[in-house]
Amino acid sequence: MTELKERLREKEESVKRAHKKREEEYARCQKEMEAEVREAKEELARAKGDCKEKYSKLEGAIDEELELSPPSPPKRDVKLEEEENTVKESPKHELGKDLWKQLTRVSIPVFSGDKRSCGSWKVAFMACVAC
Repeated sequence: MTELKERLREKEESVKRAHKKREEEYARCQKEMEAEVREAKEELARAKGDCKEKYSKLEGAIDEELELSPPSPPKRDVKLEEEENTVKESPKHELGKDLWKQLTRVSIPVFSGDKRSCGSWKVAFMACVAC
């Protein structure tokens, strides 16, 4: 019987050693994972800072561009007034007579290829096309 007790004690000690070894390995893996998470968070914070910096630079450049190129007043308003005056001055003017001569020419803005002026060009182009 003492031999069985001896074997049992050895098995218990073996199980305790294996359990302690697994706990140590678990703690080591947990520390490694925490370190990886911390590094990932730091990298994310750096990337977020870089994105914010780039965004503020682009926003400043866009604001500058908008300030440098104020929209010009539409030419159509002036021409419409001229046409109204012409219609009022000629009593014999009939609607539809020389209709093509009554139309005003629309100048469509041409993109120069400069990416910095793309925003103002698009606004001007859409104003012409959307009418």
